[in-house]
Amino acid sequence: MLPAVADKLGIKLEPDSSQAHEPLYQVQPVDKPPSHPIIGGNGALPMRVLANRELQNSDHSGRSTRHIEVLLPDGVSYRAGDHLSIVPQNGALLVERAVRRFGFAPGTHVVLTAAEGRRAVLPVGEAISVHRLLSDFVELQLPATRKQIQAMAQHTRCPFTRPKLEALLDEERFRTEVLGKRKSILDLLDEHPACELTFSAFLEMLPLMTPRYYSISSSPVADGAHCSVTVAVVEGPARSGTGLYRGVCSSYLSRQAAGATVQAFIKETKVGFRLPVDPAAPVVMIGPGTGLAPFRGFLRERAALKAQGRTLGPAMLFFGCRHPEQDFIYADELKEHAAAGVVDLHVAFSRHDGKKSYVQDLLKQQAAALWSLIEQGAIVYVCGDGGRMEPDVKRALVAMYRDRTGNDEAAGDAWMAKLAADSRYVLDVWAVLFGVARYYEPVHWAWGYVAAFAAAATVGGLADWYAVVALFRRPLGLPIPHTAIIQHNHLRIADTLGEFIETNFLAPEPVEARLREVDFAALVADWLSDRERSAALARFVLRLLPQTLAAIDQSGLRGFLGKRVMTELERVELAPLAAGLLSAVTEKGRHQRLLDELLGALDKILANEETLEALRQKIRKELPALFNLYRADAYLLRKIVASTTAFIQEARLDPQHPLRREFDGFVKGFIEQLRNSDAFARRAESLKRDLLARPEIAAVVEGAWESLRSFLEQDARAPDSQVRRQLESMLVDVGGQLAGDPAIRAEINRGMVRVLADFVQTQKSGVGHFVADQVKSWDIDVLIGRVELTVGRDLQYIRFNGAMIGGLAGLVLHGLEQGVKLYF
Repeated sequence: MLPAVADKLGIKLEPDSSQAHEPLYQVQPVDKPPSHPIIGGNGALPMRVLANRELQNSDHSGRSTRHIEVLLPDGVSYRAGDHLSIVPQNGALLVERAVRRFGFAPGTHVVLTAAEGRRAVLPVGEAISVHRLLSDFVELQLPATRKQIQAMAQHTRCPFTRPKLEALLDEERFRTEVLGKRKSILDLLDEHPACELTFSAFLEMLPLMTPRYYSISSSPVADGAHCSVTVAVVEGPARSGTGLYRGVCSSYLSRQAAGATVQAFIKETKVGFRLPVDPAAPVVMIGPGTGLAPFRGFLRERAALKAQGRTLGPAMLFFGCRHPEQDFIYADELKEHAAAGVVDLHVAFSRHDGKKSYVQDLLKQQAAALWSLIEQGAIVYVCGDGGRMEPDVKRALVAMYRDRTGNDEAAGDAWMAKLAADSRYVLDVWAVLFGVARYYEPVHWAWGYVAAFAAAATVGGLADWYAVVALFRRPLGLPIPHTAIIQHNHLRIADTLGEFIETNFLAPEPVEARLREVDFAALVADWLSDRERSAALARFVLRLLPQTLAAIDQSGLRGFLGKRVMTELERVELAPLAAGLLSAVTEKGRHQRLLDELLGALDKILANEETLEALRQKIRKELPALFNLYRADAYLLRKIVASTTAFIQEARLDPQHPLRREFDGFVKGFIEQLRNSDAFARRAESLKRDLLARPEIAAVVEGAWESLRSFLEQDARAPDSQVRRQLESMLVDVGGQLAGDPAIRAEINRGMVRVLADFVQTQKSGVGHFVADQVKSWDIDVLIGRVELTVGRDLQYIRFNGAMIGGLAGLVLHGLEQGVKLYF
C-alpha cells in the first residue's frame, strides 16, 4: 500500500536498503529453551540471597541504597576489597516494551542462526524464548549510537520518519537529543513507529549483556562465606521524557528477596584495594556514598583481627552523605567501630543544617592527624566519584602537603605522584570517571575529552591488568591460550629454582666466602659476655633440668649409661692407669705436698687428747706394774710425742729431709712396680673386679645419682639457685675469655667455616631438591600469592602507567577525531 500512496503523492521511495545487508541473525519460532553462555563464559555460579534490606530512610531521602548479602558456593572465596560481579536481567516492563514493539505473542520461542562466516555472540542453534533472550542476553537501555541510528534510517521507507532519524546524526543534535536524554534504540523505535527495523537487525545492534561489578562490603575474616555488596538503586524520571528510568543491575538486585538466586562470580581487585598485610600499618579511607562499600569490608576485617588479639594500626575514615537522618548508611555499625577503636570516623553532610560539607572539607579540618598518618607510611584509599570528588580530594591533600612543608604546587603534585607510584594513593575511580564524563558529554564538548581519557585509561589499565593476570592465572577464568603462565609451568619453575639455588648460592666458593665474613666466635663471646643474656640462658637450662633428669630415668637411659660405665671400667687396666696418675702427681714434686698433708694430719692426731689418752692406756698395759707406780707411762708418752712431733716439724720444714727422700724412693718404686710387675697388675685387676662386683659399690653409685638428682631438682626450684648462679658466672667468664683471646677466636672461626662449608656441600643437592619439592607441593594459589606479594609494587606501577599512557593516547586520538570532523 505504501508504494501506491507514494505514487499518488508524487513521492519517490528509496529502495529497501535492508535487503542490501544480509542480517546477522535469522529468526525461526521454536519451543526449546537454551543454556546461558554468558553465565558459563564468565564462570558465574548461582548464589542464594540471604538478606536484602534498605539502608536509607527512603521516605525522607527519596532514594534507595540496598544491602545485598549472598551465600558463596563451596570452593568460592574472596578477600576484602574484591568485587562481586552480578549477571543482571532487564526489567519485565522494559522487556515487554520490546516484545510488543516487534509483535511477538507471549511465550514465543525462537532459534537464532548466524550468517556463514560471521561471528555471533548470542546463542545460535538453540531454542530460546523471546522474553528470555531480551531479558538475559542483551542491553536494552544503553543510549543509541550514531551508527545504530543510521541503520534505523536505512530500515525506514517512510518519507517523513527517515529525515527525522537522519537529522539525529548531526553532531549537536545527537549530543542533545540522544546522549543528553539517554535515548535507547527502543526509545527511538517508540518515538518513530514507522521505522521498519526487523527483530533480527535489532538484535544485531544490541550489545551483549555485561556483568556489573560491585565492591564487596564484607570480609571473609568476619563473615566467612557470606558476601555482601552495597547497591545504590538507580531510579527516576527518564530523561527522554517518557516513563521511569531504572538501572539494569541495581533494580534487578533490589527485586531479589531473601531466598532468591542470582548468578555471580568473584572478581579479584587489581588496583591495590587491599588492606596492608600487617594490620598495624596505618590506613586512610575516603569514600562518599556507596564508595563506603570496600571500606566497610576493611573495617569488619580490622574488627575481627582485633578480636583475635592482633594489634591494629591507626585508621581514619572520611565518609560523605547528604543528611544524618536520611542516607548515613551503616551508621550504627560505623559508630560501633569508632567506639571500639577500630577507626577514627569523620562524616560530612552536604544537606544538613543549611551547611554543605564534603569529604575534602573534612580532610582540611583533620589535616594534622591526617599528615601524621601519612608520615607514618599510611596508605590512602579513595573510592567513589572520579569526576568531581577525587580531584577535590587530591587538591586537598596537595594543599595539606604545601602547608606542612612550605613547598610550591609543583612539588605538591610530584609528592602526590610519588604516593601513587608507591601504591600509597590507591584509586578505584576510572570506570566511574568514564561514566560521569559520558553522562555530561552532551552538556559541554570538553567532557568528550574527559570521557576519551577515562575510556582509554580504563582500556589501558585493563590491558595491563590482563597482561599481569595472564602471568598468574586465567583472566576471568576463561581458557585463553598462553595465560596462567606460572600455573602451567609450576613444576618446571620449582626444578629451576632448586637447581639455581644449588648451583649459584650453595657452590663452595660463595659459601666459604660468605662464612668467612662472619665472626662466629665474636658473636658468641659478645652474646655470653652480656650478663643478662647469660642469665637468661642459665635460667633456660635450669628450667629444662628437672624434665631432663626425669627423661633420663623414664627412658632407660640411666640404666644404659650405668651399664656402659661399668663395661668401660672393666676394660680399664688399673695398674698402668694408677702408674700414670702417680707419675703425673710426682711431676714437679706434687707428691711432696701429699706428704706434707699426711705429716700435718699426724701432727694433729698427736695433739688430740683422746688420742694421747688411748696411747697412754696402751703403754700402761705393756709396762710392768712397778713402773706404773712411778707414772712411767706418762713420762714415756711425753717423750714419744715430743720426739715424734719434733721429727714431723723437721721433715715439714726441711725440703731435703731424709724422710722426704725415702718417700720419693717409695713412690718411684711403687710406680715402677705398677708399670712392670705382672703380679702387681694381676692383684690390682683382682682388686678392681672385687670392688666393682660388690653391692656396696652399686648402692653408693645409686645413692650418689639420687642425691645428685634430688639436689638439682631442689636447687632448680629455689629462687636463689646455686647451679644457676654458677652456670651464669661460668658463661660470662667463657664469653670474657673468648673475647680477650683473638687466637682462640680465629681458630674457632676457621673450624666453623670448615665444618659449615663441608656440611653445606654434602647437603646442597638435598637442599636444591628440598626447595624444588616444597615449591611443587605448594598450592598454586599460595605460590602465585607469594610472587604477587613480592613484586606487588612493580605490578602497581605497570597498571598505573598503563592507565595513564592509555588515557593520554585516548586524548590524542579524540583530538585527531575532532580535527578530522572539523576539516571535512
